[in-house]
Amino acid sequence: MTARLIDFLCARHRRGILETRCWPADKCGDNTWCSDCSTGRALLLPHLDSRAQLAIHEAGHAVVHLLCGTQIEFAFITEGDVTAIRNPGGVHLNSDGYPAKALMAGAAAVERWATRWAYPLDDADRVDVASGACSDFEVAWTCGLSVADAGAALREADRDVAEHWPAVERVADALLAAGRLSGEEIAAIARIGVAA
Repeated sequence: MTARLIDFLCARHRRGILETRCWPADKCGDNTWCSDCSTGRALLLPHLDSRAQLAIHEAGHAVVHLLCGTQIEFAFITEGDVTAIRNPGGVHLNSDGYPAKALMAGAAAVERWATRWAYPLDDADRVDVASGACSDFEVAWTCGLSVADAGAALREADRDVAEHWPAVERVADALLAAGRLSGEEIAAIARIGVAA
């Protein structure tokens, strides 16, 4: 049996992640040390295609940004092994601010995508989904969001991602094919709003 990230987390961190679906603030950035658990984190669900997961993650962000009226400059995912580099993808904006539900939409999209493959998520998967969105949670904590606020934003993101799932899939497929899409291309593919 392959060890998973959940196997190395202390009871406090494991319980907190599973109860809130949020990656803990004290395990973000350089401040990842906990005397009771490992410092590592998973980037993605290890048994599903990592590049497809990244595309779904970034597409979730992009679609919810469009729903919020945020102007997108571009979105990208790297070629090859996305687990080997620090920033393998992202959505770049033409405006300041990052709506909280758009910040949480990457994790919401990956969770929905994984379950759509008739794969029931277990606790280890839920920890990996939260860990894969660690940088999103790090931004949330830096911006002063509470766990309750992040949880509420995640629930809003879940609803938006579910309601606009075909658009998320179309944008993800296009990201997989092209690697980079302009804001205009994303808006046209998603058939939502306008870009910069």
